[in-house]
Amino acid sequence: TTKRFAGRMLLLLLLVLACGGTAARAAVRRPALLAIDVQRCFTEGGTLPVPDGGAVVPPINRVRARYAFAAHVETLDWHPHDHVSFASVWGLPVEQKVNLTYNSDNELCAQCLTPNATITYAVPCVDVATTLAQKTCADHCVANTTDAALYPTLHVDTTDITIYKGTLQQVDFYSAFFSNGHLFSTTLDVQLRALGVDSVFVTGLATEYCCFYTAMDAATLGYDVYFVWDATRPKSKAGAKQAWLAMQKQGIHIVNEADLPSILG
Repeated sequence: TTKRFAGRMLLLLLLVLACGGTAARAAVRRPALLAIDVQRCFTEGGTLPVPDGGAVVPPINRVRARYAFAAHVETLDWHPHDHVSFASVWGLPVEQKVNLTYNSDNELCAQCLTPNATITYAVPCVDVATTLAQKTCADHCVANTTDAALYPTLHVDTTDITIYKGTLQQVDFYSAFFSNGHLFSTTLDVQLRALGVDSVFVTGLATEYCCFYTAMDAATLGYDVYFVWDATRPKSKAGAKQAWLAMQKQGIHIVNEADLPSILG
């Protein structure tokens, strides 16, 4: 009787594992590969380089070549010359925190400007609807410059989805889906849903910035999110650790390139 019971339990366990494996594979029916901000500006020699940033390109290219994706997406930071994140428009050093305030129309409020700021697009605000923290950074990824171009050896195709973000003067876009504070959105969610995409594989630069915020927003939007850790690079180890913990809490799958055969086949 004991042996019979043990045999039935083993059979049940095998069935559960088999069903679980089938469910895991079935959950990734229409994946999209997201290459986030793999641009000259964020790699060696660029205006805002991520350490070892160019090293993300070979794994992204390998993943693209090996697996079938319903969509390939490249995002680009594509800033106007007077973008609100630039230290130069604030008259401040880089890595300084400023508090941005916005009215109900999502216009930048003049009241938040520093004395040396040269920003001309802020408006007087009667009401303040939103406040966002912003760190100043070097002028980078200015639209239509060589610095903003995709990394030259990144594999792309004319059928890919290209998302230009950070195009508005008054707000930054870390995420490929939304601006900071979710004041504005890109078209990425609409385009992915039109293709029936149910899961996204996040790669690119930088780990704890645009890759992280893209992954978190994708999870909130209901996508099954796989963060391909070794196909990203961070600005700092501390920032990467914080991003890892937050993504784990959100239920995002943190994987490496070597894990993908069991997920994508």
